[in-house]
Amino acid sequence: MKKLLIQRATTGEGRFIRQTGFPRFGHVMLSVEPSSGSGLTFQWEVSPEQIPEMFKDAVRRGVSRMFEPGAKFAQYEPDGILIRVVGGSSHDTDSNEGSFEIAAMEAFVMALAPPPDEAAGLPGSSRG
Repeated sequence: MKKLLIQRATTGEGRFIRQTGFPRFGHVMLSVEPSSGSGLTFQWEVSPEQIPEMFKDAVRRGVSRMFEPGAKFAQYEPDGILIRVVGGSSHDTDSNEGSFEIAAMEAFVMALAPPPDEAAGLPGSSRG
């Protein structure tokens, strides 16, 4: 299995908002950085008002699940990756664990997505 190594800090933001049926809301902002440790390490830089304590495990699960079979990064093993949770928001009645798990997954994918100019293969990009 290949190891996923992070060479520089990147950021990503994920929001899960559902307004129909049972309203749901979760919002997570991450910085994904290289770390001298092994695996995934989480550092929390948010207040309980931004992301309540009861949703921290859901954020961890969301990022970790990106490496499970069938997920976007399933072919990789995380190695030396620091996940700094730097922002987010919740709603008193609409937030739940599932919303924060999905928001964390989206934030992680956004953090590791290539910059738009590289994805498009524009001049000056590493793929062009």
